[in-house]
Amino acid sequence: MALRSNLCAFFMGAALAAGAGYYRLQREVVRAGALVDRSVQELQERVLTLRQTSFEMERDVSWLRDEVRRLTARGDSGEAVGDPVASATLHRATP
Repeated sequence: MALRSNLCAFFMGAALAAGAGYYRLQREVVRAGALVDRSVQELQERVLTLRQTSFEMERDVSWLRDEVRRLTARGDSGEAVGDPVASATLHRATP
């Protein structure tokens, strides 16, 4: 009788410990999942910011190339070129 009582108590303790361990493990998995989701969201925001910056830089480089071609063409045709930096600054200020 004592053996059966001891075995019953052992299995009850093991079941209780397994249940508590499962609960803690599940809580940790949910917490880790939320942390990963937050990190992915922050990374997506950074990627979008970098894409926007890249787009703006490509637009500016394209404009500068066009400006250099225009100034070079003016210089080749014998016209007075003037100060290309001032011209580019004034021209760039107005969209």
